[in-house]
Amino acid sequence: MFKTTQLIILSISIFAIACNSKKAMIANAPKNEGLRTYAFQTDISEVRIPIDISIKGMETSLNNQIKGLLYETNGLKATDNINLDVKIWKDAEVKLDIKGNEIFYKVPLKIWSKALFKASVLGMDVSETSESECGIELFMKTSISIDSLWNVQTITSLSNYNWTKKPLIKIGPVELPVTFLADLVIKNQKDELSKMLDESLKSSLSLKPFVEKAWNELQEPIAISNDPPLWLAIKPIKPFMTPFIGKTGKLSSSIGISAFIESVVDEKPIVPVAKLPNLKFVNEGTDKFSISLTNDISYATATELAKKNLINKEFEFNNGKHKITITDINIYPTNNKLTVKASMIGSLNGTVYL
Repeated sequence: MFKTTQLIILSISIFAIACNSKKAMIANAPKNEGLRTYAFQTDISEVRIPIDISIKGMETSLNNQIKGLLYETNGLKATDNINLDVKIWKDAEVKLDIKGNEIFYKVPLKIWSKALFKASVLGMDVSETSESECGIELFMKTSISIDSLWNVQTITSLSNYNWTKKPLIKIGPVELPVTFLADLVIKNQKDELSKMLDESLKSSLSLKPFVEKAWNELQEPIAISNDPPLWLAIKPIKPFMTPFIGKTGKLSSSIGISAFIESVVDEKPIVPVAKLPNLKFVNEGTDKFSISLTNDISYATATELAKKNLINKEFEFNNGKHKITITDINIYPTNNKLTVKASMIGSLNGTVYL
């Protein structure tokens, strides 16, 4: 606005010096032949926000959820003569690692078992019990992705296992093989642990609530200044995201938003709030952004600001030889150009059109 004011005064001053007369001047307004059609193309702005999720943070969250007694069963039939009571605990902290879009877990477990042997020997009932403790590490992995509806998708599977302390269950004349207890643990814990790991991941990677909040807040016009009233209005178009990829100690991605951005000199603009659309994926991420700022000001507001800055103000030119005072000003369009109608008194009396 200040540059516009300076241009107006400069134009009036040159005109006034050229006329150099205190007589009333009558000027003809420029002929308006109507506005020509002009398609103003607004460029789309694009902002990207990097997302880094700490592996340590995910580990902490996971270990807070997976703790204590994980599994318990009584009277499990091992053989025709042996029933088992079994309890399984998490034995130490679950450890995580990331490669690509897959998360790898090492889940250490402690297993307690109590075997009850019953048999009939020579018409007599014989029973015996034996307790045992052992340790096992389960190696699991989860592939992760987010679908177009912002839902976290996980596929968890068991990769391998390793005995840290082999079980020894010998009771009466029978010794149970190690594979029996391993199969029991894997069969009963694989699905349960997968469910717990998936739920923990979905909780850690739930992005929709945060993106939706940011999406809605973006659409609320922001007051930049009060005088003149200047607002920044953002109209988001679509969100996009790069796939998750594992880096050193973190899971990384980036979320971007395409939007129209404009500044409005006037009353607070009304921006209809658009709902968060489906997510679109792009293959590569970048930390670059582009901003295209459109500026809007109504002729009424431009006139109001010009009057506020110019009316009843005296301006001197040529070392005080020429003086004019603006008495009225109006700004409007003529043939797709900006017309300034200025009335003044002093070295030039009358109305000029710029």
